[in-house]
Amino acid sequence: MALYPIALRLEGRRCLVVGGGRVAERKVAALLDATADVVVVAPEVTPALRELATMGRIALHEREALADDVIGATLVIAATDIPQVNEIVWQASRAAGVLINTVDVPTHSDFYTPAVVRRPPATLAIDTDGHSPGLSAWLRRHLEAALPARLGELAETLGELRAQVGQTILERTDRTAFWNQVVDDELIAVAEQEGMDAVRERVVAALADWPTREAAP
Repeated sequence: MALYPIALRLEGRRCLVVGGGRVAERKVAALLDATADVVVVAPEVTPALRELATMGRIALHEREALADDVIGATLVIAATDIPQVNEIVWQASRAAGVLINTVDVPTHSDFYTPAVVRRPPATLAIDTDGHSPGLSAWLRRHLEAALPARLGELAETLGELRAQVGQTILERTDRTAFWNQVVDDELIAVAEQEGMDAVRERVVAALADWPTREAAP
């Protein structure tokens, strides 16, 4: 079954993590990176999670999960090692229409959390439809080694230039063609070897030439 990949904005949205172990720690950290409003429910939690609660970064309820905990959540992650608890959370989430991921149980998951390579603001996500987290991790390690070191800077620079390109090239399809032509191996090399000022010069020069090139027979 093909999955529908998305990048989800979670800023200020309530996200529930059921479980208080090391796996829950990792899930909470990723949600906090996305500036989500994180709620953790578990009778026992790790010192790291307790510290986050003390700092006010998460809401912590030290008790067993209840079906009503899922109400109002944008998404739920069930990260306990107790199948009965995960089942309760799964059933409650499905009944409430809330997306849920049950860690290591693909049949009880509406979504999977992919392996991620970050070069902010660029993010690459790798997923195997839940079949092999180990393979996803391997791919992540190899992509991290292969990607240009200044990929994030390049993404920011190109983002700064979008408005200028949009003001000059009005049609969406033409803008797509422009960016497809400009962002190539040579531009990556320029970014790595010469820096962002050289990237800007290259894009601006291509933009100045674009109408002339389009008008050519």
